[in-house]
Amino acid sequence: MNAFFIGAGATLLGVLLNLILKKFVTDENIAKWSSAVEKVFFGIGRICTVGASHWKVTKGVWNSVIEPYVIIVLRAIVMNMLSGFIRGLLTDKPSMKKEKK
Repeated sequence: MNAFFIGAGATLLGVLLNLILKKFVTDENIAKWSSAVEKVFFGIGRICTVGASHWKVTKGVWNSVIEPYVIIVLRAIVMNMLSGFIRGLLTDKPSMKKEKK
C-alpha cells in the first residue's frame, strides 16, 4: 500500500512541477533571469579587480601577469566546460539546438 502512495505522490508532484515550469519558464522570463545572472556575475568580477589595478604594489603584476592569465583560464576552462555540457544535454533534443558545432 505504501508503494502505491509513493508512486501516486511522485506522479502528482511531477504533474504539478510540469505545470509550474510550463507557466514560468518562458522565453521572456529566461531572458530576464539570464540578464540578472549576468549582472550579478559582472558585479562579482568588478569586486574581484577593485583596487588591484590601481595600487602601486599590485598594479604592474596584476595588469600584465595575473589578470590576463586568469581571464584566459576562465574562458578556456569554464566557458568550454559549460558549452560542452550543454551540447551534451541537447544531443537527444534536436529541436532545441540553435547552432551546430
